[in-house]
Amino acid sequence: MTVPGSINQESIIMNSKKLNPKIYIISRVHNIDDQRRLIDLGAKSVVRPEIEASLSIIKKIFLLRKMSKDEIIKRIQHLRLIRTLA
Repeated sequence: MTVPGSINQESIIMNSKKLNPKIYIISRVHNIDDQRRLIDLGAKSVVRPEIEASLSIIKKIFLLRKMSKDEIIKRIQHLRLIRTLA
């Protein structure tokens, strides 16, 4: 879901879960508090655009440094893991 505003997102998640408890919801968030709240309400996955943009920039830097594709994937996965654990 990419609607702006956490109140709208919360409403959509709650109503969607009522209509289909098995629905897989992916939501966009901008901070950790919203991330926790939307997951608590039933979002299965969240995307933080600022984080994704940062990882994209890092990937481009790695490419400029002529790192192998496997090494880039490994490092990006490591950064994603660190972000998930934070």
